[in-house]
Amino acid sequence: MTLRELYRELEAHDWYYMMSDDSRVYERGNETQRELKAASARIPGGLELFDAFQAFHGSGPAWGTPKKPKPNLADFTREWEFPQQRGES
Repeated sequence: MTLRELYRELEAHDWYYMMSDDSRVYERGNETQRELKAASARIPGGLELFDAFQAFHGSGPAWGTPKKPKPNLADFTREWEFPQQRGES
């Protein structure tokens, strides 16, 4: 998995699974989050990205804290990792 793929997976993850009344939703969300965290640990910058998404979804008025910004993939990559973004091949 690349950092870009991880970003997409983290973006699509149900970060509020633990609030479901359905135990199947909870179990599926919990398992997915464990898998995402494990995948994050294998990618340079992955754990930092995981933590940033967790902070984003766990902040704001509902949590009694200032809302954290949504992670931006470019903040977690080095310039050489995605040359196609600059029009290079």
